[in-house]
Amino acid sequence: MRVRLVACFLVAVFAAFTSRAAFASALITINGSPLDAAALNCSISGDQTICRGTNLQGSGFMLSSWEFLFDPDPSVSGAFTVLNLSATTQTFTIGVGLGVLPLGSTVSATGFTGAGTLTDLNGGGATLTDNGISIYTALIDGTAVHTLLDPPQSYISTPLASGGPGAPVTIPFSSFGPNILAQPVNSIIGTQFQFRLTSGDQVSLPFGFTVTPVAVPESDSLTLLGCGIVCLAAFRRRRAA
Repeated sequence: MRVRLVACFLVAVFAAFTSRAAFASALITINGSPLDAAALNCSISGDQTICRGTNLQGSGFMLSSWEFLFDPDPSVSGAFTVLNLSATTQTFTIGVGLGVLPLGSTVSATGFTGAGTLTDLNGGGATLTDNGISIYTALIDGTAVHTLLDPPQSYISTPLASGGPGAPVTIPFSSFGPNILAQPVNSIIGTQFQFRLTSGDQVSLPFGFTVTPVAVPESDSLTLLGCGIVCLAAFRRRRAA
């Protein structure tokens, strides 16, 4: 199931990356469906793409608010608030992807999510859990390179005795990196969120994922460095003698 979801996300990002749209390198998906850049109110600022807005309704959900920043450095970051409009607990899969130019064979990766908020809107209590996999997954070319909020994860807002909505619940901040990865970046970086949310309730999650190239010394440089070390050792031995 997880491989299928990641594959679908990768295909969607690649399709957007190879199109001629102004925001072709940036893509947001919810439950496998790409969201339109115009509806997301995306704009270009310098070499960055910024998507920001409120109250975008989809099939069984509403993006109450969102702010996504796509930077060709490359990095993806921002925050989103999603409301479950369906009559039952629903599984959400939210992907944020960025098409990038290839990087070297070794990269440094850093990411985070939270602190987020689970909110009971209807007075019936609110619950957010994992769906058997990590809530946050960082992806390079469709391959998971790190996860956060690994299962089991469960957050519950209990309704008031009077029947009013329960107090908001904090989803804790979690981060990783910088991690040195011996792998290239060919075309895409991104994050995927997956969780289960009760009917009529909403969750807000900030996030970020940044990848930077790591310079690897060339073989000639390594050879010269080795020769220098050998010569220095020989010089010290001669002085000692």
